[in-house]
Amino acid sequence: MEPDAKAKDKESIVPVSEIDLHALAEEKGEVDDFLTIYLTVNIRDDRPHIASRLKTMAKAMPYELEEAFSKTQTMAKSALTAVPIKGERGRIIFASEPRAIMQVYRLGVELDPLVVWDRSPFLLPLARLRDDYQDYGLLLLDSQEARLFFIRSDFLQEKKKVSIDLMNKHKKGGWSQMRYNRLRMGSIKSFLSQVIDDLQKWEDLSKAKGLVVAGPGEAKGQFVEMLPPDLKRMVLDVASISMETSAGDLVKLGDEIARGDRAMEKAMAEKLKDRVLKPEFIRYHPL
Repeated sequence: MEPDAKAKDKESIVPVSEIDLHALAEEKGEVDDFLTIYLTVNIRDDRPHIASRLKTMAKAMPYELEEAFSKTQTMAKSALTAVPIKGERGRIIFASEPRAIMQVYRLGVELDPLVVWDRSPFLLPLARLRDDYQDYGLLLLDSQEARLFFIRSDFLQEKKKVSIDLMNKHKKGGWSQMRYNRLRMGSIKSFLSQVIDDLQKWEDLSKAKGLVVAGPGEAKGQFVEMLPPDLKRMVLDVASISMETSAGDLVKLGDEIARGDRAMEKAMAEKLKDRVLKPEFIRYHPL
C-alpha cells in the first residue's frame, strides 16, 4: 500500500486521549472490510494468540470477503509483528486494504486481546480506555523543590522543575531563632507562590481531570491553602510521599487517586439513581 493521509504508525507511546475517536467513528463502509486488533506486548505477548485467531477467521470467511480480508491481514502483519518499543504495553491496529487505511497506536497500558472484522473500526474497548485513563497533573513538592508532571494514559511526562536553596539563602549567623524562622517561612511562601504562578501558566492543566498534590512534610498542605479557588477545585487529593518516589510509583499513586475519585462519582450517581427509582420518590401529577 502506498502511504497516504490515512496511513500512520506512531513509533512512540501515544496517550489514549490523543486518539481521534470521532474521526475513526466516521469510517463506516457498506461491507465488512475493516480489521481491528487490540493486544498487549511486553507484559505478556498476545501476538501468537492474535495470529491464531486470524487464521481461524480466514478459514470461516465468506467467499466474497476472502480477498479483502487476506490483503488487509497481509497489510497489518508488519504492525502486528513489530518489536515493542520502550514503554509500550499495548497496541491497537486499525486496517483496511480496500480503503487504504493503516493506523497503529502504541500505548503505555495493557489491552485485552481482540480481533474484529467489521464494516467500521471497533471502538468500544478504546472508548472504555478513554474513560478509565483520564489525563491528570501531579505536583511533587516540599519546601525547597517542586516537580510538575502530566500523566497521560499511565505515561509520565515531567513538565517543570523549580527549587530554592534555603540554607544558602538564609545563613543563620548571629540572628535570633525567631528571626531566622520568620525569614525562612517567608522564603518558603515566596517559593510556593512561584509554583502557583507556574501552575496557572500551564496550558495542559485545563485539559486535565485534575491535580494530585504530593510530597513530604507540611509544604503541600500550605501550598493547597494558598491556591486560588479555581485551582483549589482541581485538586483531586493530597498525599504524603517521598521526593525520591520512582516514576512508576508516582503513576500508581496518581491512578489510585484519579480512578478512586471517578469511582466515587459513579457510586454517588448509582446511589442517586436507586433513590430516584424508589416508590417514595415517584411524583404523580393530576391531569
